[in-house]
Amino acid sequence: EWLQTLAPLIRKQLNDELSRIRLVDGSGEISLLSFLFAEALLCEKPSQKKCIELGTANLLTWISYSIYDQLADLPDSTNVGAKLSAANTSLREAQRLYTLIAPSSTTPQRLFNEVDAAISKEVYLRTIYTSTKLLKARPAIATHKKLSTSKSIAHCIGPLLICEITGQSEKIPSLEKALRLYCSARQLNDDLHDWQEDLMAGHPQYVIARLLVDVRRRAQVCVNHNATLEPPNSVARLRRVFWEYTLNTLLKEQRFMVRRALRLIETSGLLQQGTDFEGVTLRPIERSAVQALDRNTFEKKFVTLLDAA
Repeated sequence: EWLQTLAPLIRKQLNDELSRIRLVDGSGEISLLSFLFAEALLCEKPSQKKCIELGTANLLTWISYSIYDQLADLPDSTNVGAKLSAANTSLREAQRLYTLIAPSSTTPQRLFNEVDAAISKEVYLRTIYTSTKLLKARPAIATHKKLSTSKSIAHCIGPLLICEITGQSEKIPSLEKALRLYCSARQLNDDLHDWQEDLMAGHPQYVIARLLVDVRRRAQVCVNHNATLEPPNSVARLRRVFWEYTLNTLLKEQRFMVRRALRLIETSGLLQQGTDFEGVTLRPIERSAVQALDRNTFEKKFVTLLDAA
């Protein structure tokens, strides 16, 4: 009903984005996050109406920040004005829903402010780097690790509000730590997949920051410590370092983050164990990390055998 009240061009942009999200949300990680969390609770559950409202708010939040990401990556894309209006309209409606659900809660605004600050920082960093400058830089690992969490933490507002609604506020600190680890591990998947494209675009991110440190530390696969790295000759070197060192390190870190998050949830006494909430959030990331680690180890052993033959 709300969509029907919007201008046709804005409604079309939101419907297009909604269709795209539906294609990638087969598990319900986006649309059903709050519902699955509520179903996993050991305490009294919130009403189904509230879960639907929280799910709608999260979906609208996801739509808005997805459009913002697209515009940051492709500022010259068509219909920029309509897309920006659609993103702003969607975010405004999400914030209105959160206020209706929990009028006295400061959690939504606190996390939205954190996301906005992270996006602003990320956009600024993109303005000062080209691929050449990025290759010469020493990006701060801690900064990019924090950004990888902060830019998506608003998608976890629903579970945190459910804790407040159901009188479990004392368990929010542990839950928020777990959800931040989930956001970091999830974002790491994207960064591992996109690092080469981001590097060529001059977009700094966590994997690139770690990789550039590893490049300088590995004398056997790098030029000497003070050498200048220039594309395109450095790309092959970076790929080698990534495959031999950085990938393994980051996959282990990702696995640790997931297992730490699961331990925090377990010790909080907030949720049942082995639920669909874990099954669509943390467990797939853990399986993916373990499988990738096994594959990377096998490939290294295979190459070693070939070199020895």
